[in-house]
Amino acid sequence: MLQKDFFKDHIIWRALEKELYRRRNNLNNEQLSAVVHSFGVSGNGSKEFYYELEETIIDSPIPIENEHLEKILLGYSQIDQGTAVFYSHIAEKLIHRGLDKLSIERIVEVAKNLKRATNVQAAGFGFYEAMEKHIHAELHKNKLSFGDLCAVAENVLANNIGSNEFQIEIEEFLLKKYTAENLQHITDLLKGLS
Repeated sequence: MLQKDFFKDHIIWRALEKELYRRRNNLNNEQLSAVVHSFGVSGNGSKEFYYELEETIIDSPIPIENEHLEKILLGYSQIDQGTAVFYSHIAEKLIHRGLDKLSIERIVEVAKNLKRATNVQAAGFGFYEAMEKHIHAELHKNKLSFGDLCAVAENVLANNIGSNEFQIEIEEFLLKKYTAENLQHITDLLKGLS
């Protein structure tokens, strides 16, 4: 992964920004998500650049696949760019396509990235509620693995995402499911949270 401090404000980024801005409407979805992700995690790019890419993403005549939307979201949230309209667009696309098409780990990662962005309303444009319903259903079907539960605890509970009722439900589920017989799992979970 790129390290922000090493690449921040390097002269190459200004030249890349100009060229990629010029080519923005000719990038395929994979290229577009790679550009946004690279600029975001490196901490580079002007507000105008992100604004223009935002318009390209929202107005794209070709639907952007979930994996690329997730990568774009990560890039924007890392640098805290993007308007409420942009974040709403991504959340609505993912909800409309169905959270059952995403793994639990990917769902909670999206929630964490939405939470990181300051232009996202408290409810995550409906994403948090949809996430809660999906995870609730998976819990009661006993379909969540220990790794899924760790991802929920690490990304959702640790970042205070979702309703109090949902957080309590997850905590109670963990307390009931993991007892003295499987203490090692609880230890692993706590290590993941710290």
